[in-house]
Amino acid sequence: MKALRWVVALILLAGIGGGGYWYYNNTLPTYGSEGTFEITVGLLEPKTNQPMANTPFYLVVIKEGEVDPAFQKPLFGKTDAQGRAAKIVSRTQLNANDYVLVEKVGQGEYGKYFALLGAGNSIPLPNTDYVITGCGEIPEYKGTSNRQGYTVYYSATQACNIKLSIDWGGTLDNLLK
Repeated sequence: MKALRWVVALILLAGIGGGGYWYYNNTLPTYGSEGTFEITVGLLEPKTNQPMANTPFYLVVIKEGEVDPAFQKPLFGKTDAQGRAAKIVSRTQLNANDYVLVEKVGQGEYGKYFALLGAGNSIPLPNTDYVITGCGEIPEYKGTSNRQGYTVYYSATQACNIKLSIDWGGTLDNLLK
């Protein structure tokens, strides 16, 4: 009985504080707190379209009109063994253009992802090779943009200038396919 009281006390203490996201084995975190629509999102490797298991991620809802306070801050976590990241609960139905879900590389509180766009900054550039040069533990990162044209979320422990370079030759090849 005494042990049961300690378990209950620990559960109650863990629930205090709000704003944090808890990760349990076998369950996905829920992002959002208002609404009737639910979607489970996962992280795919841009070149192969295969699920990315046990991979750090960055998730944020960018759809206009979604005013859930939970969406004011991004969700950071690690995908499960099947590459699933989270369940998003929202007031409106979401599609892939209403959120950003990308791999997170590096460590630290400073970070940024980029949208690679062409033709008047309105057409996403998927499967485009790029290089991010910056600071921190990963001074250079080479990657490929995802289906929405997003890069990884590049993070560092300090504020710094980063440079994004795009392989335009490869981009033109991908657009012509």
